[in-house]
Amino acid sequence: MPEQSSPEIILLRLNRFAPEIRDFGSRLQRESGRQLICFVDETQASVDVAPFPKVSLTVEALRRLRLHVPPDVGWRCGDYGFYLARTRFPSTTHFWMIEYDVRISGHHLADFFDHFATHPNVDLIAADLRQTDGWFWRDSVRSRNVPAYRCFFPLTRLSAPAIDRLLLQRQSMSRNPVRRLFWANDEALVATTLANDGSLCRDLNGFGRQFYTEATFSYIALRDGDALNLDTDEITLYHPVLRGEDYQRKLVQQARPETRATRFRRRVARVLSSQLRW
Repeated sequence: MPEQSSPEIILLRLNRFAPEIRDFGSRLQRESGRQLICFVDETQASVDVAPFPKVSLTVEALRRLRLHVPPDVGWRCGDYGFYLARTRFPSTTHFWMIEYDVRISGHHLADFFDHFATHPNVDLIAADLRQTDGWFWRDSVRSRNVPAYRCFFPLTRLSAPAIDRLLLQRQSMSRNPVRRLFWANDEALVATTLANDGSLCRDLNGFGRQFYTEATFSYIALRDGDALNLDTDEITLYHPVLRGEDYQRKLVQQARPETRATRFRRRVARVLSSQLRW
């Protein structure tokens, strides 16, 4: 059932609701002036996110949207949260998605979000937005008629019309067995689709201010949340920021090699998908 909402919503992406995640969500809602909704991976179990409302990622909800559901959908397909939220909040014009292990320094988070609110015509705002060739996920969006693009997804804004176009692309790919062979992740699918369909796409640092560097905001810029100082005047984006066992688990995950099965599927997809149109 569609619900009333604010013009701009923040989706906090998570699969568990530890105290530090709850505190981060509270800060985002309190300081940003935006409505905060938890986007929760509930493919394995229900997660209580009170006092916040939630949009639930479940296999049943995705099948209603006619979307392919890979086994690691909660990790691979963050863009699915935009489609679920768009269905539930059709009057919202822009959606931010922020992953649970992002942190933002600075004393006035409203300054960050207000900085982009003056650009409502931009369809995609994300970090590391660029054309790509040698990237791991390149093969998942390979085609014969458009170049592949990439972005970095932990903090992303999409316009409602862009979400609608992305959903149509995902649904079309869901019917294609070649595309399902090596299913595109969110960063490749969103960037490649919108960079090639006439949408207006810009980097987070492309609005006159620098909010991140590769040393603060990337896949490998791992920070210990217990040691990170966010109490500064300057707004800076950090990712990933983890604590305790989560921090140690991420170190192990980053060192894990690609499996033979994944390597094989990717190589086959590289050959077959290069014959397809986007």
